[in-house]
Amino acid sequence: MKTIHLTINYEVSQKENFQKFLDKFQRENGLVFDIQRLARYEKFREQFQANILVQLSASSNAELVFQSLQLANLFNMNSGGSVSVIGPVENGEELDFEVILNQDKPNQPVKWVHIQTV
Repeated sequence: MKTIHLTINYEVSQKENFQKFLDKFQRENGLVFDIQRLARYEKFREQFQANILVQLSASSNAELVFQSLQLANLFNMNSGGSVSVIGPVENGEELDFEVILNQDKPNQPVKWVHIQTV
């Protein structure tokens, strides 16, 4: 098992609706989120931001990269977002890898997702 850090910006008027989305996303994708913080995003007041730790089943760095990319694809619901990848860079057993998803469609509540190895 390996852990990733996930940051999600979600455009919604009520925090409860974001929580419902997170609950449904976990249930539908067999994930367990350890939500560290869920609050109004200061930069864009119409959004909420969640900081989450997620354990993935990966047993190697290659599997972790692949599963992180799969997770980013799950958030890219309507294939309208741009995806940036940084890495992977391995330093012994350590892995530096990031995936950033930006979505600016008005009808898409998931606006930004950042996945990073811990």
